[in-house]
Amino acid sequence: MSLILLAKLVLVTVGVAAANRSFSAYRLRRRDRTSPPDQWSDWGWRLLGIGGSIFIISVLTIQLIPAIPKPLLSGLFVFTGAGVVIAFAGCAVIGWRSLQR
Repeated sequence: MSLILLAKLVLVTVGVAAANRSFSAYRLRRRDRTSPPDQWSDWGWRLLGIGGSIFIISVLTIQLIPAIPKPLLSGLFVFTGAGVVIAFAGCAVIGWRSLQR
């Protein structure tokens, strides 16, 4: 196994563990109204959900509609890119909050 692949596996494992901790805390805050609020983490999860939704909807639209006019297709590609950027911003906020704990 190459060193680069091993480094990628370590980074993925650390990222998944941090996301799991953050999402568990998010779910606990959503269920228990007496727990202290964490608006930044909640905002990060909302951004991730919104960005992922935009990305999935625009990619499915591009794939499922066979004859899309070129101007609309260009707009959908921009919309897809915006969804990816929003999802990355959500991931950055979630990761940043995970490191602060």
